[in-house]
Amino acid sequence: MLFILFRIVGAGVSVVVSQCLGGGRREAADAVARATLGASTWVGGFAALCALFGAGALLHLLNAPADLLPLALPYLQMLALALLLDA
Repeated sequence: MLFILFRIVGAGVSVVVSQCLGGGRREAADAVARATLGASTWVGGFAALCALFGAGALLHLLNAPADLLPLALPYLQMLALALLLDA
């Protein structure tokens, strides 16, 4: 779900940046790109921390089967860094 959220935000930002560049407003495009980079870093960091330290709770929230937890828990924790980089 988090990866999909980042893709949706990225698609929206690309539209806004493209419109700014097409309209000859390079400064506005740069400002949108910088704001998005900053916000995505914070959101990605928060999501990564939630996935790293709250992996067990997230898996229980998703009703993961008990026999799958020993495999899913470390996998979700390893994906925490990917969330930060993907954001």
